[in-house]
Amino acid sequence: MQDDKLRAFQERLKILRRKYPDYGYFFDFYGTVILTRINFSQRPEIESVAIEEEMVKLKLNDGFPLIETEAFQIDTKHAQALFFALCRELIKERNEVKPKIEVIESYFQSHPEKLKEIFADFLKEEKLKDIENIDLDINLLQFLVFHSLKPSLKESAQAVKSKLENSNWTKGYCPVCGHHPYMAALRENGKKYVKCSFCGHEWSIERILCPFCDNKDHEQLRYIKADGEEGYRVYLCDKCKRYLKTVDERTIENVVDLDMEDVATLHLDIIAEKEGYRKG
Repeated sequence: MQDDKLRAFQERLKILRRKYPDYGYFFDFYGTVILTRINFSQRPEIESVAIEEEMVKLKLNDGFPLIETEAFQIDTKHAQALFFALCRELIKERNEVKPKIEVIESYFQSHPEKLKEIFADFLKEEKLKDIENIDLDINLLQFLVFHSLKPSLKESAQAVKSKLENSNWTKGYCPVCGHHPYMAALRENGKKYVKCSFCGHEWSIERILCPFCDNKDHEQLRYIKADGEEGYRVYLCDKCKRYLKTVDERTIENVVDLDMEDVATLHLDIIAEKEGYRKG
């Protein structure tokens, strides 16, 4: 199964490289990150978050997500190992962030306990502590931390997924953690699925709905697309001025990872932002 996923991703990456040659740098960078995660031999070992069935019903009926962000279970050893694997693989690439990653890797090799603290701060959605006075690229560090934690976050979300089977959740924020989506996909059944920007959980929402402000007024919701690209759309909300990029998987074949489709549609971000909208 892992080999199939790897081959499918590599094939999709080749297709995107041919279609968008100007994005070569981004495909190299993000491709390395995603391939490192796919190839990482270990799986995180986590304990399921205990939630009583009655509490599950109460939370979902009242529109509350199942897990608070800081309650997510994390395999710290796994996240640390993946963090350094990401650093090593990205350092091999010829890119402008290589020197910054070398500094980050060197610092945390010498301060492994500090990395554990940063993982905890990230889950609490707090500003990274005691880092401001150190010459590290904070945005790059947050990126590496997030991708190091992603497998654990995904496992935690998967562990409670069965509790959502009969919930009919169609709200714009994630039923698992409460975060908003970063991408959407239209699939064969005609439904619109969105993917959580934090835990990676996918759920379906109404086609005419802004997931960021719950706007359902079709006169305030519209979409734009680039010429010659039938499979990609950007849904715009005139009420909250935010947007959501959407991949029509009925039109585009071989979609494997929405992270990579997000990179492949950077030009749509530019178009939407020029019109005064911001990414949700």
